Amino acid sequence: MKKTVIFILVFIATNIAMQSLGQESEKSNLQTYTPSVLLNKGQIEVQFFNNIYTQTSYSDATGEHIDLNGRSSYYTGFTRFLIGVSKSSKINVGFDINLKSVRNDPDEKSSFFKVLKFGNDSISRTTLTSIGPKIKFTPFNKVKGFSIQSAFWIPVANDMEGKENGKPWLAWDRYTWWNQFFYDRTLSSKFQIFAEADLLFRFEKDFELKNTMLEIPVSAFVNYFPTKNATLYAMAQYSPTVTSSSTFYTQIGIGGKYQITKHLNIELLYTDFILSKNSGTGQTFNLGLRFIN
Repeated sequence: MKKTVIFILVFIATNIAMQSLGQESEKSNLQTYTPSVLLNKGQIEVQFFNNIYTQTSYSDATGEHIDLNGRSSYYTGFTRFLIGVSKSSKINVGFDINLKSVRNDPDEKSSFFKVLKFGNDSISRTTLTSIGPKIKFTPFNKVKGFSIQSAFWIPVANDMEGKENGKPWLAWDRYTWWNQFFYDRTLSSKFQIFAEADLLFRFEKDFELKNTMLEIPVSAFVNYFPTKNATLYAMAQYSPTVTSSSTFYTQIGIGGKYQITKHLNIELLYTDFILSKNSGTGQTFNLGLRFIN
């Protein structure tokens, strides 16, 4: 499955490149609106990002893989909205909506796509988990390619950890304050690099600060543009949880994006969790759509 997904990404991007030779030099939205770039006043951005994480084992405190004797799969559907509100293009505001589904299948050979049945029974659960506002801004005029995004997610479902209702664990029963620090740089007409560092706080509903969780994911991406409408990228991410020094994961992946129309692009991404402690050892399969007008 891994080799198949990677082959498809490379094959599609290569064919797109061959078909797109000779296009005009004007930049596409894919090249212009990198994660650190803000929208102009009145512009809108809508993203639909679909993530499936699946695993048949997890790692303990020593990093040893423990067999689940089954397959656990998690779907997350992110809906993200932003609008430019300042004439100087320094401030964007918006909101996020998060839908999640989980399926704990007793058969480890079962397809992870079964989580897309969005069931609600003894082995599966689906619900809208959180919503919340966000703001994106550029703090420094002289530092190009740098911006900050801050979102505050409010849980809207009950007992998502399954402590009382006996249902599978779906999400944290906590408020989430997610701060993202973006930086990217164009190296040439063909290459861009992008880095992201996050401070992700998870507060208990009574805001008991001593029990606050803090995750610090750090990510790096290298993008190659065979044409203005297509890109291939490689990524790596390391994510420790500060409140527990023995908890972390590292994932690597390969992805591709294509500008379907002037305003719409599509993204495919595959990642593999190659190293972890007290965390998952699975893979993710991702499909995203991004509209900018």
